[in-house]
Amino acid sequence: MVSGTEIGQRLLDLVIAPVHNPSMLWAAVPLLASLIIITMYYARYPQEEQGWESAVGNTLVLVFVSIDLIRYVYQNPQVEDIVRVAGIPLPMKTFAAALVLLEGFSLLVITYNHMLTKRTMHAVTSPLPVNLTAYVAMSVVYSDIPLDLTTLLAALALFIVAYIPIRLATKGMPKLPWLGKK
Repeated sequence: MVSGTEIGQRLLDLVIAPVHNPSMLWAAVPLLASLIIITMYYARYPQEEQGWESAVGNTLVLVFVSIDLIRYVYQNPQVEDIVRVAGIPLPMKTFAAALVLLEGFSLLVITYNHMLTKRTMHAVTSPLPVNLTAYVAMSVVYSDIPLDLTTLLAALALFIVAYIPIRLATKGMPKLPWLGKK
């Protein structure tokens, strides 16, 4: 059983991972910037909704980040922790990068072919879950954060911690005249 203290500590580890691994910033800053800008955009223009083309583009974020993670793993050889998947031992960092690549390609195919409802796909491919998934995977690959239940629960907590202020901030977002005509 995972304690709340362990989840809280892992949540903190995820948040401060770039402090200990500055090379993460090359991907983490664009993820954060796009999350903020796209969220503000849809808050400013609530009559617009995310189109299928945006959903497809968001899935590409996972593909591109996973390619960077694979590059990082192979350019920085190290002894990796082993995870067992269906009894098969796999290097954890390689597994994490491959899992994000598989998720990215799967969502790309599903979104490209409109295989789920528009509402479901937009919930899954909106900037927060996509960028958060990419960020957590980066934290696991670039640092010593293990890929385990504690990390998954901390990632869920991070989603909630990020979601609430984003919703509150965008709910009453003013239409600022100097930012352009509506």
